[in-house]
Amino acid sequence: MNVPVPKYYLIINILRQTFAKYNRGDRLPSEFELAKEFGVSRVTLQRALAQLVEDGVVIRLQGKGTFYSGEGKDRRTQAISGALESLMVYENGASARVIGKSWSRDAPSDVRQHLGLAENDEIVIIKRVAIVDAEPLAYIINYLPREIGVKIYDEDKALMHSPIAFLLREKYRVPLTRADQTIDAVLADPEVASALDFPIGSPLLRIERTFFTKKDKPIQFTRSWYRSDRHKYAVTLSDWGASLGKKKQDIASTQEVPAGRRGSIRPRPLNLA
Repeated sequence: MNVPVPKYYLIINILRQTFAKYNRGDRLPSEFELAKEFGVSRVTLQRALAQLVEDGVVIRLQGKGTFYSGEGKDRRTQAISGALESLMVYENGASARVIGKSWSRDAPSDVRQHLGLAENDEIVIIKRVAIVDAEPLAYIINYLPREIGVKIYDEDKALMHSPIAFLLREKYRVPLTRADQTIDAVLADPEVASALDFPIGSPLLRIERTFFTKKDKPIQFTRSWYRSDRHKYAVTLSDWGASLGKKKQDIASTQEVPAGRRGSIRPRPLNLA
């Protein structure tokens, strides 16, 4: 079953991308103008704006309009998502091919540690390849505790077009509260090289995420490898030159930007969890 992406969900992330051109305090177009621009009802548009208000990205002043207020409640926290999720929503022809599924007690010890599972606990493992422009971009392995993984285990069609985080939240009402992420550079081993049609030993960007639900309970660990010739991770730093004496931290905004076949680089929004 393919779960369609709600229009309000798309609007939220398109607006977030647009906000890169905004200054704090800038006024957004009216609800009527935005609804007309997106071709949706005002009810749909209002739902999107309500979520942005809840996220602390915009504020609404009665009788005055809606204003951009900054990067949200915690500007050092990136919204839960990933490049694969962005691509499957925004990129024409983007999809994920399921190349393997298993259900067993055999999983790496570090994965069990990330998920807080005991040695005999069963784990659902789903392996997919992200396809863009008919070429592989990323190899993704999702590890989920049995009680969570069984919900989506037979959702093969949905897994081709819908992010797992989206399926869990929108279809199965599993709340996702945060995700911890690490990024490093690695060399392609035989399994990853084969999945990505990339030479063994080639440099790859590896991203690992642990997703949490309420009470900080881990419910998914994801390990992804991205082809270095088709994907870049760009970071923009602000608050340059802040006084160390005031213990201010640099504010970082990040974008994962897959490179097209002709070398073009087009930013993709990240807020798609």
